[in-house]
Amino acid sequence: AQQAQEHLGRLDTVLNFAGTHHKPMDFTRDDPELLETEFDRVVRVNLHGAFMVTMVFAKRLIAQRHGHLIHLGSNASRLSLYGSYAYTASKHGLEGLIKTAAAQLAPYGVRVNGVAPGTVETPLNSHLLRQGPDHTPTPRAASILAHTPTKRFASLEGISETLLAACIPQRHLTGNLLFCDDGYNIEGHSWPEGNLAVYQGDVDALYRTLEQELSDDPT
Repeated sequence: AQQAQEHLGRLDTVLNFAGTHHKPMDFTRDDPELLETEFDRVVRVNLHGAFMVTMVFAKRLIAQRHGHLIHLGSNASRLSLYGSYAYTASKHGLEGLIKTAAAQLAPYGVRVNGVAPGTVETPLNSHLLRQGPDHTPTPRAASILAHTPTKRFASLEGISETLLAACIPQRHLTGNLLFCDDGYNIEGHSWPEGNLAVYQGDVDALYRTLEQELSDDPT
């Protein structure tokens, strides 16, 4: 925080993008100690980390009587995801942190908000969302799109546009979680339809891809 302020001179907007996820948790088959360790790890990054960013930068923003804190949330702040105990709990908690900080910091001219993406289609996860030469939705993707009013996934460009809009000084915008999930949260659909084992297989496949990407990265 000190280095950022010394380099920039004044802090206008602080973006907190730190976050992590985990494999679906299953109380019937997973080791309890491993579940507890994984739960603590995710909550420490997603929620405790957001608290630390808020606490450290709030002091500097209060001193200059100006500033904006933006946390990256998720539509899991309002929904529940299969087996995603730690992630869902941490994102629910993040919305509470945003609202509490916004109320306390408002008298000092400091605003606090969050941006909450839904399913974002990227090159990394495209094989889980599309299949075949015509790129038709996979069963899991079709289930998500069935509960998405716009019938499309979010994009990195769209998320960037939402963040840019949130960064523009807006004196009346604070304590909000800005959803950019193409309306998925409107229906309040949480649990995946169909075979839950298929969904877990999708998540496990994504983690295998991530592990392969990391192992191939020389850095």
